[in-house]
Amino acid sequence: MTTQPHVIDKSKLPPLFPTHRHDPAFWCSLGRAVATFGFLEEMLKRAVLALKGTVPAPEEEPRPLRRCRTGATCWNGRS
Repeated sequence: MTTQPHVIDKSKLPPLFPTHRHDPAFWCSLGRAVATFGFLEEMLKRAVLALKGTVPAPEEEPRPLRRCRTGATCWNGRS
């Protein structure tokens, strides 16, 4: 099945097509609403990460520092 390409005669379209049927204030309000939802989505992502993506620090004391073979200070017994 072959499809024929469609040709659009732009001279027959109304001015400001396809937003010609609504007042510009409507499109401004719609744009702000979409932007607000995008902002809220970003804030929700950050909140979920803060609540679920972090783990509490261990309450046990870390092992003390010691001297390594090289003379440098090592942590947790690694040289």
